[in-house]
Amino acid sequence: MVEAGTKPAASGKASGRWELYMIFLIPFGGVALAAWMYFGGQFLPEGRNHKGNLLSPTLTLEAFQAANLNADVLDGKWGILVVADGECGETCKNSLYLTRQAHIALNRNSTRMSRFLVSDTAPQPELQTFIDAEHDGLTVVKGAMPSLSHGSEGSVRIFLTDPLGNVMLWYNEEHTGKQILKDMEKLLKTSRIG
Repeated sequence: MVEAGTKPAASGKASGRWELYMIFLIPFGGVALAAWMYFGGQFLPEGRNHKGNLLSPTLTLEAFQAANLNADVLDGKWGILVVADGECGETCKNSLYLTRQAHIALNRNSTRMSRFLVSDTAPQPELQTFIDAEHDGLTVVKGAMPSLSHGSEGSVRIFLTDPLGNVMLWYNEEHTGKQILKDMEKLLKTSRIG
């Protein structure tokens, strides 16, 4: 006879066995599920952290056809390149302004980034005066707009490059300085180089 409030011994063994199964099933099941999701590409999030357009595959600085633009010129720093297809007009000047303000907003991390203007034409005297007055530290190089297989065409684009010369993100006039700054901050925060 079984007293009220107590379970039979067989029921206690079955309960303990299920607890043991769960102890092993939960961690190993989680690892198996994660591996299936990763390698199978199932249920991956659609969101992204970056605000700019991701280049996949990345470009190298050679894509800008500038003889004096390479990883050595970056001198171990990240680079932000304003690239004008032709003369640097109002859109180009606005892009220079946005990148300058984002660069200043980096505060102490601003020393980890260099700024460049890449154009296929030499700066006119008026533009050179503007650069000297408004954009101290900007390096002007002669080069060309790289061809991209995706994205909208534009006469001015902004590119971000790592200290090794890999170009990974690009922006156009639809992007704000705040978006560029957010990406720069994230890259500098997570980077162990530059």
